[in-house]
Amino acid sequence: MSFKAIVGLAATLVLSTWVGAQDYHSLRPSPVLPKSNEDFLNIEVLKSYYTNQKDPDGKPAGVIVQASVNGDALAVSCAKETNPETVPCTLLEPGTYPGVWVHDWTLLAILVDDGGHLRLRYFDVGASVIQRVARKSPSVPLTFAVPKGKQTSDYPLLIHVFGSMTERYTVWTTPEHTSCTVTGTGDDSASVDCSTRPASEIKHALNGLFATLDGDPYWGVSCTANWKGSNCLALSPGFYAARWKNDKKTQMQVLVVYRDLKAREVTFDVKQSAQSVPAEIGKPPG
Repeated sequence: MSFKAIVGLAATLVLSTWVGAQDYHSLRPSPVLPKSNEDFLNIEVLKSYYTNQKDPDGKPAGVIVQASVNGDALAVSCAKETNPETVPCTLLEPGTYPGVWVHDWTLLAILVDDGGHLRLRYFDVGASVIQRVARKSPSVPLTFAVPKGKQTSDYPLLIHVFGSMTERYTVWTTPEHTSCTVTGTGDDSASVDCSTRPASEIKHALNGLFATLDGDPYWGVSCTANWKGSNCLALSPGFYAARWKNDKKTQMQVLVVYRDLKAREVTFDVKQSAQSVPAEIGKPPG
C-alpha cells in the first residue's frame, strides 16, 4: 500500500482492543493523527533487524530500524512484550511510510499496512535522536479516557509495560488453634465439642513491572498487595498514562481499566535505579 493510500485511510484506523490475562488493562493511549497528508512525517525505512537479545523461549526480543525522517538519518528500536502483545514489535520492510512523533518525541509511530489493516508500530527514540532530529517537527499528544473530573493533561507520564511478575511471600504464620464449646445437659453433666483450626500462612503479593517510563528503562515500578481486596494487581502489556503522586517521585498513579471498563487510578511505588551501560543490542547482519 502506498504512502498516500495509508495516509488517506489513517482517519479510519482502529487499534486492537485490549486483551490479557491480568485484571488491569491499558486504556490504549493513542496519538492524535494529523488530518492533512502534509503533516505526516516522511519515513524512509532502509533496513530493520533483530537484536541479539532473546526472550525466555529463545526468540528475538527486539528490533532495530535504520531509517531517515524527512531526510535525517536515525535508528530507533522496540522491544517485544509478553503474550498477548498489544503493541507489536516487528520488522519493517524497506520503503516509505507515514508517521508521527509522539509524547514529547519519545516515540516514533509508523503507520503500516498489516494484511489489509492499518496498524501503528511504535519505536523508542533515544535522547540524541530527539535532540538532533525529532525536535525539528511537532510531536502529537496522546488521547485516552480519564476518570470523572480529570483531563488528559493531568497524566503527563507514559509507561510501556512489557510484562509483569507476581511474587508471593509469607509474612507470618498463624499458630494452630483449638476452641471448645461446653454445653450443659441439665442433669449435672455436659458435652464438650472441640474444633481445631490448623496453622495458616498470611501471604502478600509483590507485583513488579518490566516497563519503561517515558522511554527510560532505569526505573523500578511495583506495588504490594498486603490486604484482602487490595487494588494492587499486575498489569497486562501495553501503554499506560500516569502521573506522579508525590513531589519526591517515589509513587505514581497509573491509569487503568478494570473489568467494569471504568478508568481508575492505581498507585505504584517507583524507584530510579542506577544507570548502567546497556547490554550489546546487536549489529546488523552482513
